[in-house]
Amino acid sequence: MGIGVRLVNGSAYNEGRVEILHNNEWGSLCDDTLTTEDGQVICRMLGLDTENVTVLSSAYFGSGTSEVKISGLNCTGLENHIAACNFTGWGHLTCKQNHAVGIICGGTQIRLVNSVRPSEGRLEVFHNNAWGTVCDKNFDATDAATVCQILGYNTSNPYFIGGAYFGEGTNRVWLDELACNGTEDDIGKCGSRGWGVSQCGHSRDVSVICDTMVKLVDGTKPSNGRIEIFHNGEWGTVCDTSFNAAHATVICRMLGYNNSDASILKTPVISQGKGKIFFENINCLGQEMDIEDCTFSNWENSHCNHANDIGIDCVIVTMSNNTSSIHKLSFVVLMLESIHANSYNSTIF
Repeated sequence: MGIGVRLVNGSAYNEGRVEILHNNEWGSLCDDTLTTEDGQVICRMLGLDTENVTVLSSAYFGSGTSEVKISGLNCTGLENHIAACNFTGWGHLTCKQNHAVGIICGGTQIRLVNSVRPSEGRLEVFHNNAWGTVCDKNFDATDAATVCQILGYNTSNPYFIGGAYFGEGTNRVWLDELACNGTEDDIGKCGSRGWGVSQCGHSRDVSVICDTMVKLVDGTKPSNGRIEIFHNGEWGTVCDTSFNAAHATVICRMLGYNNSDASILKTPVISQGKGKIFFENINCLGQEMDIEDCTFSNWENSHCNHANDIGIDCVIVTMSNNTSSIHKLSFVVLMLESIHANSYNSTIF
């Protein structure tokens, strides 16, 4: 059987630990001499993009369990197969499995961090074997939409916030004055001042929000309170007109409460908010993953005042097999106690 190659243990199709098939056995590749040119040949063999190939050392994608097959490939980067490279031979006894090499074929790896939801957070870019941040200078909605598109999120209403909204990052500020046109499939293809060329500090790290940002405020616990939505750079409330259980379910789902037992709260149980009041004539089915997936006539509601602000209580579901909620369990306990008490006292208050 010939020489084969694969990428394993990555989170995407174009990344992972490099493993080589030789003599019917898969083995890893040592990181001590692997070059970008070697990585380009491996990516070409796999039919993947050979631009912006990143070589990752020290078992970045795990060490694996099989022996190390090759120490170095010595490719020029132009070969179509590693068999055409000038490597010295099979096996490398001094290279340990914790030195297994990984690669990312084509494309710059990006992520959103430091938020409870994966669709929002501080924008970080992986370059030269290290994660770094992006400066908010000249960052605009097109840049945000490009980031959301690359990550596979909603691009209908992307938003960005400067000034390290989701906290300051560490290491380098990799990109400054990012200038995407909205068609890029790789942030590395957008214009910028160049990798690592920046006068920004981490106090200007940019954050991106790919889905609607929502929070519950002034509640008695994290799972309840007045609903507030972040849109067009500011927080606003939601009007109670036509608000029903389906809307509450969607909001709770966005917040990570995957249940349909939400309670609707109105003033004066909840406090009144300030600023804009969002969503006019909103209609949700209850299956939507984001409130913006519901239909509504306008973002801003001109027919309500803050006396109509709505709140919810997203009941936390336990991890038991019957998935009964805490409030239901408490209700049953109270009922049993009441029955027990009434067996000794016929008076019911």
